[in-house]
Amino acid sequence: MLFCDLVDSTKLADRLDPEDLGEAIRGYHERCAVEVTRFGSRVANYMGFNAYGGEMPQTWGVPVEEIVEGIRFGVRKINIDTDCRLAMAGQIRKVAAEKKAEFDLRAFLRLAMAALKKRCAERFEDFGTAGQAPKLKPVPLPEMATRYLKGELNALAKQPIRTAA
Repeated sequence: MLFCDLVDSTKLADRLDPEDLGEAIRGYHERCAVEVTRFGSRVANYMGFNAYGGEMPQTWGVPVEEIVEGIRFGVRKINIDTDCRLAMAGQIRKVAAEKKAEFDLRAFLRLAMAALKKRCAERFEDFGTAGQAPKLKPVPLPEMATRYLKGELNALAKQPIRTAA
């Protein structure tokens, strides 16, 4: 993930009126997006987070295609937590902005959970994990506790792969 900072933006904010500052920052973000996507990455989609009052700075993440390639080469842990939280938070902000009188949390959570399910389903499909649950053998908790106490679950360090210099 890449965070970009506009150097001397505080000084710029002191000099410019808010509309001109906003225009300058939008131009900066647009230019950054062009450069980032030119090299194959992507500009993060906040699923409505900033559109409804959020102020998350622009970030750029690893393209899904590169994560998929990493999986083919043995990566086994992919973190989608940020994607999930942003999907939910964006929907909560949307309800708060569009239905200002709403106070029933179920209205907020209904859309947030739908966005979460959608994001998870997309990532499970992207990463080839959708439909794999039937292949997993459930292990009862007491059995896992016994295996843990016996040291059977301790991490095993593998020898590093050596390449010719």
